[in-house]
Amino acid sequence: MQQKVARHYAFPKLGRHSKFLLLLIISALVICAFYERATFPKSWIYDCNTDVNFSKNVYEPLEIDLLHLKASQNTLKSVDEKMNDTDPQAIHVMQTVMSSGTVRFHVIFLKSLILHHFERGGPNAAPIHLHLLTDKASGYILEGILGSWRINKLRYTFYSAEPYYARVSWMKSNHYSGKVSTMKLYIPEILNSTVSKVILFDTDCLFMTDIVHLWNHFDHFKPLQFLGMAPEPFNVYYDLTEFGGGKQSFSYNGGVIMWNLQRLTMKKWEALYKPAYERALKVFTRLTAAEQTLMTVVIMENPEILYRLSCHWNFQLYEGVIPEECPSTWNRPPAPDLLDPLILHGDRYDKRELDFSLNEPKTLANHGRPNRVITC
Repeated sequence: MQQKVARHYAFPKLGRHSKFLLLLIISALVICAFYERATFPKSWIYDCNTDVNFSKNVYEPLEIDLLHLKASQNTLKSVDEKMNDTDPQAIHVMQTVMSSGTVRFHVIFLKSLILHHFERGGPNAAPIHLHLLTDKASGYILEGILGSWRINKLRYTFYSAEPYYARVSWMKSNHYSGKVSTMKLYIPEILNSTVSKVILFDTDCLFMTDIVHLWNHFDHFKPLQFLGMAPEPFNVYYDLTEFGGGKQSFSYNGGVIMWNLQRLTMKKWEALYKPAYERALKVFTRLTAAEQTLMTVVIMENPEILYRLSCHWNFQLYEGVIPEECPSTWNRPPAPDLLDPLILHGDRYDKRELDFSLNEPKTLANHGRPNRVITC
């Protein structure tokens, strides 16, 4: 009797089908609200004692002179005076891992890194320190995988991705990984003056040689250079003449980025990329390749900051690549002067790993505990 009364007052004038439809709508709203809270629980967001204030706009545009492109020499020469490298003997590698698919990519990437550095590099190979920006589920999975491997000289630190993922909605881009890839811009803040040099890789990269050969390029950076990137092997047009800048027909790819953080603070980095972002929006409206487009504009405005890597250190397998822009043994007949690709970058749309899924990450995580996990 109570059930009939409850239904009568809940739906006094609705038919059977209308009641069912309304129940579906209410259920969907409840599920969405629960999922949003479950995806970013406060206990996880604040695990790392982050000072993120979600009540204010996390991207505050600067008052800038759009016609004044170059940063001042004082800005370019400034360094991180608080730098305290906690693991100076290691080669530092960073990746963002935020789904079961990217976990799969990361594992393949890591096996290629280990093969060429530890197995072929011999007993004197330098330690590798991984810096992994992950969501909670991916962190559980990787913790179990890395712990079960028990590799000497392989150290790793996990960082919560959720606080930074919540801060990148300001990026206007149509790129399929726009929000995730935009988190690269926060590397100086994430590592927080504890790492002086780090190489950031997309998870779809594979080593064809020892990483130490790339790491040694840091020794060739000039005093103002803090970014090392390779150009795209296809045409992307930039025209900053409206602001007194130049033109170029290529972009710099963000799949492999060398960061000399001794020469960079988050304050200095924001002083470079925020004005560039405001100008870029007036040229592109939306940034096609998200942070990669923005970093290219920053480099165009301040070319002194870039150490240009050979395209063989970021040999892209993207469908639109122009082989003539990066000739190698992979796209040319054999010849004495042709170079082998040194790092393969599988930046294609038809990645088979994207079909990979893990249904029980916590079960996998229980297979082992890491030898060393430094929580942020």
